[in-house]
Amino acid sequence: MCSFLNLLIYSYKYIYRNEDGSIGYNGELGKYIYYELNLYLKRHEVNYNLVLINEKIDELEIVIQRKKEKGEEVEKWEKLHYDLLREFRYRMVELSDL
Repeated sequence: MCSFLNLLIYSYKYIYRNEDGSIGYNGELGKYIYYELNLYLKRHEVNYNLVLINEKIDELEIVIQRKKEKGEEVEKWEKLHYDLLREFRYRMVELSDL
């Protein structure tokens, strides 16, 4: 559903993604799509944000590994990694409650 939803959002002018990850709509057709596909559900917002957090975690793991290979200090990067993982887990719990 997520890939289909992203295709709708990027391909159509009738629905859009808000900064917080929630979905909005434009016009009557957008309203129809929004309600017909249940896009008002909080799980769409949470799932979108989980995908973003997971991508950042993956990017950060690469940065940490490269810095370690160069012998650079990674303590602040590892703390950021820890914080992102904690947020990811929190959001996973939130998603399971929806």
